[in-house]
Amino acid sequence: MFDDNTSESIHEFALHYDGQQRASIRFAWNGKHAEEFHDEHQELRWSLARLALAEPDSVPLVLLRDLLLEDSAWSHKAWCAPHHFAGLLSILLHRGGREYLFDFAAAMNATFDTFGAAHEVVISAEEAHDLLLGAEAYLRVETDPRRRTELESAQELFRKLIDGNAAEGWVQIPPGTPVRNVRVVASAPRSGQAGGPAKDALRSLSNRLKRLFLRQVR
Repeated sequence: MFDDNTSESIHEFALHYDGQQRASIRFAWNGKHAEEFHDEHQELRWSLARLALAEPDSVPLVLLRDLLLEDSAWSHKAWCAPHHFAGLLSILLHRGGREYLFDFAAAMNATFDTFGAAHEVVISAEEAHDLLLGAEAYLRVETDPRRRTELESAQELFRKLIDGNAAEGWVQIPPGTPVRNVRVVASAPRSGQAGGPAKDALRSLSNRLKRLFLRQVR
């Protein structure tokens, strides 16, 4: 297990990472939320993420993949996505290309927040076009329903990246932004229809937004 958080040791850890050390960066949640939320390996993961953003060509692709997948698990319980998420996705696509499409699609579709972060990815239109063709090729042979859904979602993102409008309609709210007067607004169900599930989903989203801003994410 990794227990030395100096910049030199972090750099050394990154350079020699081959996937066998994943336990050292695995999402390790304490089961609590808001101010009491704690992930034992968050500090190391995010130090490695900062290194990857500063030296995008030096970090092994397998480390980028594992950082993204573990941060995806973090996102499920933290009710947000790390600020570095889109940057790591961009590096993974730029360097890894089609080989890492399934990992990209899984990380992108892990939560609503990772999905939104993926729309801030920065790659060229040419790269997006090649990835779109790669996703189409994989979809012709992929049979697993979940992986197909994730790839189809990635396909749609690549089309938007080609058109240059991927980030339209998405807003990044800085951590700690106060949220007030959050209300559920929904039309009344039509006669004979059960409006419960839709309203429950909206209420769940409302409560999630309230909880999200109870804590300051670094």
